[in-house]
Amino acid sequence: SSSLALRASAYRGFRAPTLNELYRPFRVRNDITEANADLDMERLTGADLGFDLRFTRGALAFTTYVNRLDDPVANVTVGEGPGDVSPCGFVPDGGVCRQRRNLGHTRTVGVEIDAGVELSRSVTLRGGYLFSDAEIVAAGSEDALEGNEVPQVAEHQATAGVDWRPAERIDVALDARYVGETFDDDLNTRRLDDYFVLNAAVAFALDRRWSLYVRAENVLGDRFEVARTADGLTTYGPAAIVL
Repeated sequence: SSSLALRASAYRGFRAPTLNELYRPFRVRNDITEANADLDMERLTGADLGFDLRFTRGALAFTTYVNRLDDPVANVTVGEGPGDVSPCGFVPDGGVCRQRRNLGHTRTVGVEIDAGVELSRSVTLRGGYLFSDAEIVAAGSEDALEGNEVPQVAEHQATAGVDWRPAERIDVALDARYVGETFDDDLNTRRLDDYFVLNAAVAFALDRRWSLYVRAENVLGDRFEVARTADGLTTYGPAAIVL
């Protein structure tokens, strides 16, 4: 109808390994990750089903989806130090040896919701939620990983924002983002805490084609974890940034 649309799609895709994954090893403190020139390409098969609902002053979009990723490239833990661990060589105490390898396949099932409403001609509220259950279903030769969560994929994410036009040429936006807990490693032993980030922007339109803007990210300056090594070194996301 004029207010309701139903949609469905099915898709396939692939991703070739990058040059870094094939040939470039790297090290973070005592965690060593080796490249792998024998990696195969990743292949994605997926489908989604949803609807779009429009009403007088707003809209709602709902989507549910399922994805299967065959031969995903992952940083697989091979062994721990201290001592010689192939293919990394000597691994110090507290460190681990990893190598990029193809797993069997992962499955992701999720729901995505986006909504917006106009409170007035100058104020609009926006919100969104993403649920993503990503699991290693088959790990190939890495049986110990089966059933683990896919690293760096948060099960819960949410956004909220407000757009305000106080004058004809001025736009102000405030955006909040929440990311739930994740695991940093394939063994699901290093948990990264959830975090909240607040961003703001102001834009001034010079004419129809040009505008000036200032954007600030993480305006509260909160620290949030993005990585953690086996010996406890924690990497944090950027503090407040003004663009």
